[in-house]
Amino acid sequence: MGATTKSRALLPGVNLARITPPVVPPHLLAREELIKEFDTPLPYAIFIVAPSGYGKTTLASQWAAKNPKNTIWYTASKSDSPKVSLFHFIESFRILYPKFAPWAESLINEELNVAEVVTRMANDVMLLEQPINFITDAAENISSEHTEMMELWAANIPLNLRTITTRTSVPAPLYARAATFNSIKVINAADLKLNEEEINNLARYYEVDLLNSNNQETVDLVQGWPTGVHIILKSAQENKNISSNKSFHEVSSLDSRALVRAAIASLNAIERKFLTSMSLFDEVRPEFVREMMGDTSARNTLRRMGAEGVFISEVGFDQSSFQINPIIRDVIIEDLKKDSAAYYALCKKSADILEENGQSLPAIELYMEAGEIEIAKKLINTNTRKMIYSNNGDVLRRWRKVVAESLGLEFSGEVLVDAYAAMVSASLDSFKAKLGELTLLARGTRDEEKLAGDVAVMTTRALFSEGRLSECIEVALTLPRLSFVQDEFSAAKILTGLRFASWSATLLEDMESLLQIQEIADQLDYPRDNLPLIGVSAIQASVALGEGRLKDARDLAIYSLNTSQEYGYSGIVSPFDMKYILAEVSREYCQDIEALDYATSLIDTAKKHELYPWVAALMAKQALILSNMGNSSEAFKVLREAREYLAQPFLSHEIHRVVDEHELFIRAAVRDSERLEELLYRMPKTTTILAFTVAVMVSKSASANSGYLSKLPTKTLREKLNFELISAQAKLDKPLDAKAHINNAITLSTSQGHRRIYLSQRAPLKNLLLDFATDHPNVYIEQLAAAVRNSLKSNKQSHGIIQENPLTKRELDILRRLTTGLPITQIAASLHISNNTIKTHLKNVYRKLEVDSRDSAVAKGKELLLL
Repeated sequence: MGATTKSRALLPGVNLARITPPVVPPHLLAREELIKEFDTPLPYAIFIVAPSGYGKTTLASQWAAKNPKNTIWYTASKSDSPKVSLFHFIESFRILYPKFAPWAESLINEELNVAEVVTRMANDVMLLEQPINFITDAAENISSEHTEMMELWAANIPLNLRTITTRTSVPAPLYARAATFNSIKVINAADLKLNEEEINNLARYYEVDLLNSNNQETVDLVQGWPTGVHIILKSAQENKNISSNKSFHEVSSLDSRALVRAAIASLNAIERKFLTSMSLFDEVRPEFVREMMGDTSARNTLRRMGAEGVFISEVGFDQSSFQINPIIRDVIIEDLKKDSAAYYALCKKSADILEENGQSLPAIELYMEAGEIEIAKKLINTNTRKMIYSNNGDVLRRWRKVVAESLGLEFSGEVLVDAYAAMVSASLDSFKAKLGELTLLARGTRDEEKLAGDVAVMTTRALFSEGRLSECIEVALTLPRLSFVQDEFSAAKILTGLRFASWSATLLEDMESLLQIQEIADQLDYPRDNLPLIGVSAIQASVALGEGRLKDARDLAIYSLNTSQEYGYSGIVSPFDMKYILAEVSREYCQDIEALDYATSLIDTAKKHELYPWVAALMAKQALILSNMGNSSEAFKVLREAREYLAQPFLSHEIHRVVDEHELFIRAAVRDSERLEELLYRMPKTTTILAFTVAVMVSKSASANSGYLSKLPTKTLREKLNFELISAQAKLDKPLDAKAHINNAITLSTSQGHRRIYLSQRAPLKNLLLDFATDHPNVYIEQLAAAVRNSLKSNKQSHGIIQENPLTKRELDILRRLTTGLPITQIAASLHISNNTIKTHLKNVYRKLEVDSRDSAVAKGKELLLL
């Protein structure tokens, strides 16, 4: 082939490099799935349409490398005339077919008859009598002078030809003949994006660890754009910080930015203008597009560009949020700044749009960029509270001088702002250090009294995180008597402290304090700043749950949760309490999957912000739900993980109460009476613990029922329901009396839909409930009875291997000593029993745990939290 081209002169204007397929480097990522798309019956026209940097040429060259014996290549140039393009076309065929189009030389000095030449070309291709792949690369460079030639070619395309065309925009000519055969395919930018497997393969080539969440998050931001992925991975390989918090131009070389600029230049003018106009928005929304561009069909425009992969992708789930590829966006902004006047004008217009649409925080940055300092200062001062509840401590810290100017403090203004910023976005230790610095700085000055309330609010956050829940409540209850910086916002600040206190009271099951907190919250005079008072409804939801008003608790929690999400509450003020409440209500309604989702969705957030009590409570709730679902082993595993997570020396013992309470229910389900009594003995006597204790006593001593029952409180619906069910349990030997209590319980629970509390009762009471249901038919009782029947059927399988055969105290003692590694004879001696006796006990332990060795018994004991 090479000899053929060297033995004669090429037609005038032909560049041999542009009719030779590019060599595919051996390490290049093979796009096998896309290449399969080319394997189609002839004739066929395939268009690879995408901006620069999507690997169009690479994909086409990979196909050419797989089919070298029948693939023709031509790279178009803007400088080519129709005749020069024709000569390139002919010479590209002559590489494989040296005698192709022998008439071509006669055209060198003649005027081109387009219709005649196209017909002769099409006929000569057909005469080759074998399938031909013809690749035209960079077809967007073909000038408008070629229009007649291209339209005629499309209309007369040979039937043995598969054309593959790469371009940056959709082709103008209509390929009517191919369309007639249903033989057109378009591969666009969305198809060319790298998938997860391909990105992982590239990462391995560059030796970049994508298990590192920072690396993965940054790679994800470039939206699968092949060139962008290469830029990011190459930067990581060169040990540059590729944090998504940095501007991308800080980690990309000049060569990389040149590639990005080429990609931007490959877009059509309308697309470039769109991306430039919207480049200052972190998130592009249809309403922003309408106001910036006057586009009445903004949503459709965004969706089309997203579907075509024009450097913009849909994010979130509301079909209204889009994001420009950050690498593209950074270079656009970098170039925008070269024209200061245009850049400042776009900053101002973008900021105005953000402010009009309630996006004040990002608007501040743009107003500052535009030089609109006074507007920015006003927004900073009116949005300080928003910075806190939306977890924007970094923004608050950045503008601390501006905020401090308005606080009226002599010495400690900036430190106060820093402390609030640390409260929401720093580690617990850093926050406590900053709070200590503030306290010391203000001590003995006129600022000290003014700061008392603010310091107390921040103190409630620190106390809560450390599990010092009673102290948190105590401090919060003093807030209404203290002075605050910016008195007009004192009620909102007090509510923040009360929210931490309500969390504490909820997890302590301290209804008396919770009611006090609710009373204070209801009476505060809140600022009229159009921000929601989520804390008020959240506290009310906690009270409703504590009193057993499930429907009120659920309605208030859903309202608070939805409002939190709408207004961007996050970080330390994420709706942990609402998720906890909804998990418990859903669990009580036997909606276990929903309950599990509520319980687990914020555990990682709680860990990130070192809110240890919420980690404990949500993991404990997760464990209880798993137990209810019949997965006791997994439940005990989660409990064990929670205990291990809380094994921190600085955490108060109070933090364990909520875990103990949930373990109590799990132990009751598996009839582990020994552990049950241990827990009851050490726990404070809240409503739940008192009810549990009385239920245990009643089950042991029927003769003293009335004495035990008289100890139960009956103020709230929850307390009354507990009383009636325990009373029914106590009167099992008198079925009529027991049914009377069941009737009372049903009357109480019908309006709220309680269900799980009935399923947790023991079999005799469940059977009595079924008898009761036959004489009292209604929808609620029928549904409850059906659930009870299912519970009775699956009771043994649902609650683990030791439910019907719990270990005795002696067997537990032996199991716990097995972990010491001592010989069995020494364990027997330490327990003052004979070797034969310990062997009998050991057989019972193995049988009940369904194991066959000492090691497996210890492992099972740990799994079930018996050790």
